[in-house]
Formats: sequence, structure tokens, C-alpha cells
Amino acid sequence: MHQKKIIKEYDGIGRIESDLYNLPNVEIRFCQYSDGSIKGEIKNFNYVVELGELLMNFTPLTIEGNTSSGGSFVFNSYVTGLSFGSNQEPELSGDDFELVRIETVEDHREYDFKIEFALLQLALFWPIKCDSPFGEFNISPVQNIKEILEEIKASKIYDVTSHISFTFTSKKENLEKKITEIVDYLEGVMILLSFAQGVFINFVYYNLYIKDAEEFKLYKSVHRSPKTKSTTSEKLIEPPDIQSFLKSVLPTFTKDFQKGTGVGDAIEWYLESIHPSVLESGFIHGCIALELLNDRFKENYKSKDKILKEGQFKKLVKEVKSVISKHIEALDIEFLFSWDNVPGNDSERLLRYLEDSHNIGWGGSAEICKSNDGKIIRIFKHENSAEIMINEKEEKATLKISDARARSLKVKKENSKLNIYDMCKREEMYLKIPELNRPTLKSSLRDMYGFYDIGYSDLFPDFEFVKIRDKIVHTGLSEEHFKDLENYDKLVALLQRTLLGMLNYTGEFIDRLDNIKPQKFKKKIG
Repeated sequence: MHQKKIIKEYDGIGRIESDLYNLPNVEIRFCQYSDGSIKGEIKNFNYVVELGELLMNFTPLTIEGNTSSGGSFVFNSYVTGLSFGSNQEPELSGDDFELVRIETVEDHREYDFKIEFALLQLALFWPIKCDSPFGEFNISPVQNIKEILEEIKASKIYDVTSHISFTFTSKKENLEKKITEIVDYLEGVMILLSFAQGVFINFVYYNLYIKDAEEFKLYKSVHRSPKTKSTTSEKLIEPPDIQSFLKSVLPTFTKDFQKGTGVGDAIEWYLESIHPSVLESGFIHGCIALELLNDRFKENYKSKDKILKEGQFKKLVKEVKSVISKHIEALDIEFLFSWDNVPGNDSERLLRYLEDSHNIGWGGSAEICKSNDGKIIRIFKHENSAEIMINEKEEKATLKISDARARSLKVKKENSKLNIYDMCKREEMYLKIPELNRPTLKSSLRDMYGFYDIGYSDLFPDFEFVKIRDKIVHTGLSEEHFKDLENYDKLVALLQRTLLGMLNYTGEFIDRLDNIKPQKFKKKIG
């Protein structure tokens, strides 16, 4: 059975922060474990039970204090185990922890620092090195990596498998800014590593060391809660090729590139797509990733000559409306009923219109009456109601339904009768005019794949996955209920090819549809 390993042990004296109680200092003993958690005991010398009763009133809590080795620490939002007995201290447990060396003198000198992040779920078997804006960084596996990965797979316990470290020079007053910049850069590296390994990789804590004489000594330790995603890896890049993969794509994967293309966000959706509990869910996540990339492409890269300028488009709208007004009369005058025949011979026509066009299910046996002045027709059943009001000039009518819906109707006097027509056809066509200036998803996808010169026709010649996506969105199921996985596997393969192609990768990868052995990546097949 997997046992978490103790990395460091501490002891010290702490203060429990409280606005309600004046609490005495407490003695704390705690350990840092290999999964990033901190656990320990709190003891107020001979007043364990009394302390526990006080803590029960304001957990979670914050504790600040000093270690016996000369550092200061802060526990944030920690919860204590409150089962007390004569020989039992309250338990301290959590992940949000910070340990810092005590500074007593202002210092403006430059120092050499090393920051080491503890990564979860990265399966490396030997060290790798890559360049960064902060100099060379190193990724190294922990000892017995094979054994640890097998234990993680069997027990589902998240554990530190690798360390990534940066060495840099900084003044102490600029240190926090430098750490923020490195963490920000590391987030991008972890996204790429997650993509390569097919599993969410993140760091659970970091240790900052300062060079003192000829060695680095611990200066600060910060912990955070990890993302608890699937531990099942589905590799796209084999571990021996990780270094060449990072060297190939890191220069492309800049902040501007991520913002302009959405590749970083798309990778997160890709990772969701390859670990679905329901295959339809995985298919939808894959479609979201592709549509995200396409939407960002349209926003930032698409050629503007295919989209009319605002003035040109307004002129087009005016012309189209004019054509509609002149030639759509036949569609615009859908006869509903004669005002003089309701209640009466046209009552059934009116109720059928309300049911078909407005989804009124209660109208079948509704009652209909007209006001004394003949200007309002009322339709009602129990608490449900609708009414149609005609204006004084008898040229326009308005339908109002009890759930606050309203609709304009047209009135025409024909053969001494007031006939009522639905105006929806013209209005619906007017609403669709803006779509004339909006490319379809399929045409936009063709533009995107042409722009990046990435092949797709061997997988989906006409982007057939769009139809499958629509079916799932509207019914929750695909037409074949995913009894065979062909379309799902092809979609994941297309997404992998798209992301690798946009990153300009040219090295070895594992093809989703031919995963016997790694092969050279090509944007186009055949």
C-alpha cells in the first residue's frame, strides 16, 4: 500500500489569530509530506482540552509563528481535528502553508537563488534541461519513479514525481516580483507537459533557496492545493522525447501566442476530452476545444476582406429589407382568422394558431369571449389566459399571453371584414440578415486549417463532427450511441494534430489512430 513520505519535519511556537479570543501561544510540531500536505499537532502545554474547546468556535484558522531552526511560518485556513482525550492533541491539517526565513536587517545586495517546484504526475525517468527567459531550467525525476507511478496508479494518491528548478539572481526587494514571473512562465510549461503526457500536471509546493557561502539553504517554502484530476496518463509524446518537444514548442508558446490562438485553453479542453466518464461528454469537450481555436482565429487572424465593412453592410441591409418588403408579401400575410368570426366559426383556427406558433398547450378547451366594445378577444382556461387587442384605427392588433409574451399582428379590411394576419415571417427574415455577414462554422474551419496549413480531409473531409456535436447537444446522444469509437478517436486525433501543428512541432509523437510506436509528426497525411 502506498505510504506518503515525510520530506521535512518542523517544530516551533505559534500564535493563533483571533479577533474574539486572547489565546496563549501554542507549541506546534508538523511534517511536510511527499504529496504536498502538511500535518501536525497543536499543543498548549498542559491545556490541551481547553484549547480544543476554544478552537472549535473559529475553525478554519490562521497560525503564525517561528520554528526552532530560525524560520517564520504561516498556516492559512487550516482545520483542526477536534477529537480530544487526556493524551490527545488537536490535529493540524491542510495544504495552504508558507515558511520563510526571518529577516532582521534591510539588505539591497544581489543574491543567487534557486526555486524548486514539486510537480505531480510527470512521468520522467531521467533529467532534462531547457532554456527560459530566466536562464536554463532543469526537470528531474524523484528517486524510484517507476515504483511511485505504479503506487499512484493503484492507490489514486497524488504524489510528487518530479522537480523543476530555476536558478536566478535578484535583490531581496525584487524577489516576489521575480517569483511571480517564474510561476507565470511555469504555468505555460506545465500546460505543454500536460499536453505531452495526456494528464493534468501541476505543482503542489515550491521551495526557494538562497546561496550562502558555497551551498543553497532553504529561504522560503510555499504550498498550495493541487488539481485532483485523473491519474491515468494517455501520452502523446514519449518521455524520452519530452526535452526535444519543449525545446521545439516553447519559443512558439508565448503569452501573445496563447492570447491570440487560445491554444493553452484548448489544451485544457483536450485533456478533458481524453478522460471522459461518458464518451459523448469527451466528444463535446473535443468540439469545444476546436471551436475555441476557431473563434480565436476569426477574432485575430482571419482575413478581413471576406467580411464587409460596417458602412457596406448597412447599405446591404437596407437593400435586402427593401427587396423583402416588395417581394415577400405572400409570406408576410399568413391568414389567422377573421375578427368578426371569433367567437364563432374561426375560433378553432385561432386556438390552433396559439398552440402551433406559441406552444400554448392549454388552448384546446379554452373559452373565448369578446369585450363589449368589440376591441378585445379574450382566451382563458383556469389561471391561463391570452388576449388580442385591436387599435382604434383597426389597422394593427397585439397578442398578449399571460406569461408576458407579446406579438404584433397585422389587420387588413377585406370584403367588409377585419382579417388578422401573422407578421412573423418578415420580422424573422429581418433578424436573419446579420447572418449574411457571418461565415458558417464549416467555412470558417476551412479558413483556419488553410491558414495554418494543417490537413483534415483524411479524418473529416467536410467536418462531419459538427453534425454529431449538434445531435449530442440537442438529444444527449449521438446517432450511433458511440457503440463504435471511430468518430471519437478521429476527433481526438484531429485535435492533437491541430494543436501540434499550431505549435509548429516536428518531432516524434504517438498517433491516436496508429499508436504502436512513435512516428514523425506531419501536419498533413498523404
